[in-house]
Amino acid sequence: MRETVQLVVVSPEAVIYAGEAWWVQIPLADGMLGVWPGHAPLVASLGPGEIAYENEDGATAIPIDGGTLRIDAERCVLLVGGNDADVLADHDGLFEHALEGLGEAFSDEEIEEFGL
Repeated sequence: MRETVQLVVVSPEAVIYAGEAWWVQIPLADGMLGVWPGHAPLVASLGPGEIAYENEDGATAIPIDGGTLRIDAERCVLLVGGNDADVLADHDGLFEHALEGLGEAFSDEEIEEFGL
């Protein structure tokens, strides 16, 4: 069993975060969801609030206005919209860090499908 969750948070403007997390807390349209390694597959609508996660750098929270969640056997992907320019300004270095991990977060075929 994996010890971390591969977390990817993407907006139409940018990759906000791509990397490992020990746990993730996600605001759904109908309540909060905790995601741990080995979580069951799920597709759901996101609600407004904060995505919280913890990794070796500590706990982090990213504000979102909503979006879509997809969890599969390997990763937790959140497609978010809204105030992402503010998110990137408030989280100095997240964009650069996310770009470094993008190749590891998606297969070559998925990256090609995204047009990256």
